[in-house]
Amino acid sequence: MFRPRVAGESKLDVVVLLQFATMLLDKLTHGWLPTRFLAFALVGLVGVVVNVVVMQLARMAGMDFSQSQLVGTAVAILTNFLLNNRLTYHDRRLKGARMWRGFALFAAVCSFGVFANIGVARLVLHNVGHGHWDRASAAGAVIGVVWNYAVSSTLIWR
Repeated sequence: MFRPRVAGESKLDVVVLLQFATMLLDKLTHGWLPTRFLAFALVGLVGVVVNVVVMQLARMAGMDFSQSQLVGTAVAILTNFLLNNRLTYHDRRLKGARMWRGFALFAAVCSFGVFANIGVARLVLHNVGHGHWDRASAAGAVIGVVWNYAVSSTLIWR
C-alpha cells in the first residue's frame, strides 16, 4: 500500500527504472549481454522510433527517401547522445565543454554508421521492404547499434 512520503524525496526516477529493466534483461540472457549494452540498445530503440517518425515527417514535407533518412538519422543521433549521457552513462555523464566535445565525437562516430544505415535501408526498401519506408529505415538504424556502442564506450564515455 502506497502512502504519502513523510520525509525526503523518492530516489525512483527514469535512471532507476532503466537500470531495473536492463538488470531483468541481463538475468534473462544469463549475463551474456552486458547491462550497459542493454541500456544503450534500449536508448537505440528510442532512436529508431525517432528516426522513423522524423523520416516520415520529412517525407510528408516533400523530401525523397535518402534526404528523409538523413534528417531522421541526424535527429536520432542527437536524441541518442542526450539519452545515453543522461541514462546509460549516468555515472560518467559529460557536462559543460566535455559534453559538447563528446557530442561532436559521438556525431562523428555515428556519421560512419549513417552511410551504412542509408545503404542498408535503401537495400531493404528495394529488395525486401517493397515500399515500406518505415521497415527499411528501422533496418538501417539497427545496423549502427553495435558499432556505436563499442566506439562510444571506448572513446566518449571512458
